Amino acid sequence: MLFAKLERNKDIQRVFASLGSEKCVTATNHKSLQAFTASVYGAKQKESAMPLNKYRHKIFQKAYGPKATAKNPLEKLKALDASGLSPCELELSSHVSRSAFIARMWANADQKEIDQHPTQHDGWELDDGTYNIVWFEGQQLPDTLVPEVSDTASNVGDPDDDLVVSSHDEAADLGSDEEIIEDSE
Repeated sequence: MLFAKLERNKDIQRVFASLGSEKCVTATNHKSLQAFTASVYGAKQKESAMPLNKYRHKIFQKAYGPKATAKNPLEKLKALDASGLSPCELELSSHVSRSAFIARMWANADQKEIDQHPTQHDGWELDDGTYNIVWFEGQQLPDTLVPEVSDTASNVGDPDDDLVVSSHDEAADLGSDEEIIEDSE
């Protein structure tokens, strides 16, 4: 089925063929790859034209969104299976970068010297002599979903606090299995 989609789509065939020859994937090719990825995950022609993240959100809402008649709006989230969702645009972008680097290596396999050292632009980062995959660029969650740390939480363990909580090891040294709370003044 997937190969049949690839055979019918001349545009995506051209995009895949260009991955080995271009140093950078163009915005037009990225858009074509996003549309093809959406179609792989079941998007109709009209849906595959929308941005991948928007299509991904639409599918998520359809499968797991709260229903007006539901007693518990979060009930469907208990059985969440994200394997049916397409990758987000940031994940796809990093994957395309890694794939393009490998395609360029294979395209130049007949050359005397091949660039075998990927950069972060190619979807890898070098850390202590080891290449690690960059799964996506940017933040994992939007700022609106990341809880802010309150000022009181950041002062835990502050030496100016009135109470000092000793660790379990210190309590054991004192002959007690219970946590000891003592006044520091």
